[in-house]
Amino acid sequence: MAILRVCEQVKVKGLILVSAGYYDHDVDQLWNWNKIKANAQWIEQFHSSDDPFTPVNSSRHIAKEVQSTYHEFNDRNHFLCTEFPDLIDVIKYRCGLS
Repeated sequence: MAILRVCEQVKVKGLILVSAGYYDHDVDQLWNWNKIKANAQWIEQFHSSDDPFTPVNSSRHIAKEVQSTYHEFNDRNHFLCTEFPDLIDVIKYRCGLS
């Protein structure tokens, strides 16, 4: 997740992760979860337990580490859809539009 690497270095207003995966096979590139948390004012995360590409436990691990607001579904696959109203609702909420 390139955006998580960016957030280790750069402050952002907020972060939205969709089907985010965590892979710990590269021990030389350990994640700095505390920096990510400190650099994002808020973190929202979406995942579906039926995602064929990213294991749900991987996304749950990220949610635990960065203390995101975690939205888990069981029927959204990899969110390869043309409409994503839950995401729109979160964006509106975080931008003060709801």
